[in-house]
Amino acid sequence: MVLELGGNAGVILDHDTDVEDAVERILIGAFSTSGQSCISVQRVFVHEDIADAFRKRMAAVQVDQMKMVMEEMDSFTMGWGVDATDQ
Repeated sequence: MVLELGGNAGVILDHDTDVEDAVERILIGAFSTSGQSCISVQRVFVHEDIADAFRKRMAAVQVDQMKMVMEEMDSFTMGWGVDATDQ
């Protein structure tokens, strides 16, 4: 049984954090349940010593993921999916 009692799940990254690993884990924790879990990552606190590296890595990963999504969208069919001539 899982009881979701709400939350405000924060992640704290200290100055000696492996930024690449942290970004990967944060994105998984934030988006793996597509917003269907209230225990997903909602806030990230980053030590000022690694803030720039964190921002750059997060942006790079998001750009890469957006490119992948755009490439996959070419194979999607949008619309009703029903042909009026099919009876």
